[in-house]
Amino acid sequence: MESMAEKLVSTSVNQVNTGLSEAEKHSPLGPEIQGKKPASLSQIPQLSRRDIPALLASTLFWKGRRLGKRGLLLESQVGVPEAHSPLFFVGYEEAIAQNIDARFPVYVLPGGIIPQDPANYIGALAACYVDEILSVQPQGPYFLGGYCFGGLVAFEMAQQLQTQGHEVAWLTIIDIGCPTTRYLNYRE
Repeated sequence: MESMAEKLVSTSVNQVNTGLSEAEKHSPLGPEIQGKKPASLSQIPQLSRRDIPALLASTLFWKGRRLGKRGLLLESQVGVPEAHSPLFFVGYEEAIAQNIDARFPVYVLPGGIIPQDPANYIGALAACYVDEILSVQPQGPYFLGGYCFGGLVAFEMAQQLQTQGHEVAWLTIIDIGCPTTRYLNYRE
């Protein structure tokens, strides 16, 4: 099974435990994404006023306690916080918690919508979500994941957390398409 996974992601299972920057070197997209990070956090665009209510509306029927400055974090699975760092997952709420060991706390963030300018939106959404996460867990290590478009957001969150000096211990991306050229250019 491990060798099949290694073939699928063009990396060894052991590389998952390396730092994100080291993993980028072994990624098929490594040459394109390596070093393409905003020079400073001040370059990251902000969400518009209408984005937060739209994100909240997209989670109206999600079950769980709301946390964070804006209420965008949903406690999907309580777990044992003293024993395990939480997983912050961007995307499909129902699928993730039921497939994670019950001892792990799981917080879910809405996946957002795919706008016409995904590069700026991904950066702004990730900045908003990082702010939400830091309001709940000010220190790492951070365990992040994302499904589909949420995978791109989770990747960008990891980049921003690392830029701020935080440790990202784990990043998982599920069923994601190839990043758009606009997003890759944004990372320059």
